[in-house]
Amino acid sequence: MLSCRFRPSYDWAWVTYRGTIYFAGCPTDRPLNSPSSATVKLLQGIFDRFQDQSFFILRQRLFLNHQPSAMDLGMIRLVAKRWTNIGFSKENNEMNEPQDITSWQEFGKRDELFVESKLPRIRFTSSVDHIGSLEEASQALVELESQIPSAPARHQQARRIAAILTDHKGQVLSRSVQRAWLNKTLHAEVELMQNYFRQHGTGLPPHSTIYVSEQPCRMCAAMIEQMKPQGQSMQVHVPQRGRILLLAQVNLAEINKTSVKPHSL
Repeated sequence: MLSCRFRPSYDWAWVTYRGTIYFAGCPTDRPLNSPSSATVKLLQGIFDRFQDQSFFILRQRLFLNHQPSAMDLGMIRLVAKRWTNIGFSKENNEMNEPQDITSWQEFGKRDELFVESKLPRIRFTSSVDHIGSLEEASQALVELESQIPSAPARHQQARRIAAILTDHKGQVLSRSVQRAWLNKTLHAEVELMQNYFRQHGTGLPPHSTIYVSEQPCRMCAAMIEQMKPQGQSMQVHVPQRGRILLLAQVNLAEINKTSVKPHSL
């Protein structure tokens, strides 16, 4: 029975492909502003370990035992499309495992928030520790972008996108560059949010600012929303495009539209 495999007090996400159930769990009592979940761990884990097969695995329907957050839906929309929340209520508590299952593969430890990547990291340096203007932010982003290597021929083109987080005084707190040609979920903003949480164990500090090379996609906008201080707006600057966005302008409502649709059993 699936409910016996997937213990209570955890959120679970899984997908079945060619006789294997790939799954990830995350504690239900995790911090509300953490940039991870069972769904995020599953999707990032699949891309991390199965670059060449990830497309085929994620053409299958995802199953969740919980209602996905906006952050979950943003990532599902980008890389997976279809999902079903089956829950583990009294009515379906005895749901049988799919037939012909020969193995189970878990991504990450269920008590930990992240799947530690086995992919190569991009080494970069920065001469900027403080940002006082959009011009300085633009120069700092260009410096980071220039250090993103070319992607191997068999992967999609490496887009040169970087992101920087500063506190209310302009002091740089974290930096990141995009690794999406290695793992489709590792946009610069996702790397920025997850790296900051790994280092500090908290959401974004009050009145902090994000500078990024391009306007955040729905996935990234939703993860920033997950991390921002509750009750506060969040400014996302795109200095090279001459844009200053409030997070509310990044169309979080669009995450729930079109191709990300639940399915009832």
